[in-house]
Amino acid sequence: MIMNLDPELLAAERAIDEFRCGRPVVVTGHGLPVIYVAVETGTPDQIGLMRTWSDDAPALVVSGERAAALGVPTALSDGAALLPLPAGAGLADALRWATPGDPVISAAVRRSLAAADPTDRLIVRLLKGAWLLPAAVRACGTGQAGGIEALVRSRVLHAVTAPGLAVLLERMDSRVAKVSEARIPLADAPEARFVCFRTPLAAREHLAIVIGEPGPDAGVPVRLHSACLTGDVFGSLRCDCGDQLRRSVAALRDLGGGVLLYLAQEGRGIGLANKLRAYALQDGGQDTIDADAQLGFSPDERQYGIAAAMLLALGCERIRLLTNNPDKIEALRDAGITIVSRLPLPAHITPQNRRYMDAKRMRARHLLDPADG
Repeated sequence: MIMNLDPELLAAERAIDEFRCGRPVVVTGHGLPVIYVAVETGTPDQIGLMRTWSDDAPALVVSGERAAALGVPTALSDGAALLPLPAGAGLADALRWATPGDPVISAAVRRSLAAADPTDRLIVRLLKGAWLLPAAVRACGTGQAGGIEALVRSRVLHAVTAPGLAVLLERMDSRVAKVSEARIPLADAPEARFVCFRTPLAAREHLAIVIGEPGPDAGVPVRLHSACLTGDVFGSLRCDCGDQLRRSVAALRDLGGGVLLYLAQEGRGIGLANKLRAYALQDGGQDTIDADAQLGFSPDERQYGIAAAMLLALGCERIRLLTNNPDKIEALRDAGITIVSRLPLPAHITPQNRRYMDAKRMRARHLLDPADG
């Protein structure tokens, strides 16, 4: 694995942990420095500190999806939107705007709505990549002595450049390195080998389960499976993930061997905490796509560059893809993988997961037969 020694890239990586730990991050590179605090992990005193660190009034940055849920005009919600915080507003007010419920946005705030700038959009993408709610409070520095720049120089605040963030977000889900492997017999596939891959940036781990000895001539049978703790481990009835996982292993065995990629993409890429938030919204009547949008996420936040990199590392350039999701086919083809054919994966529809399965079929274009189950 090649060590990352690029100072801007290192700073961008660290920004993920800074946000997750509730600490402010300063972004430089586009005019005055801008300080951001993640709404989900920030503390109430940080809004007051931001006002002392900057002459600029704090504002709330939310994702385009969350902005649309708040009724922000489409022209102002492309990627992200900026909502000015009224005088005296604190983190609790920002959190009410950033999370589902019945937020009251005054007419004065609506008149002051503004389009986010490129740096705001980078921060929204970084928060999504950190599996946090895509919302942050921001304030611009003045550039004067004793302001944000002085705090950066004294290392009280962590600083990152906008170009460094852009490079990180471009690369963090496209490169992997093989780190370990072992033979692990499975109940449905006694001849199985687990290969662990790690991303050089952000250090996430993904698994390739090689079943049998797949031959490459006719295309290696491959299944992409996003991790689902609730379904895969605990047998949740809200989704079909655990059933899909077990069916996939058996199918790859019956095909004479293949590769199952087990990807760290919980909740279609929004993380476990946000998936549970979405489940709570679904209990109130929303489907899975609308629930994710209320939280500020797109219908599917997953990126499949990491899957393509794993397949190429395993020598699988020509594959037969076991999937019902046309987005996976398109993404792998765009990444240079040859899809010889699609192998359908029968769905098991139950009373508990029917609404979820209907949303996948009707709104996410999944190739499912409504008569299944």
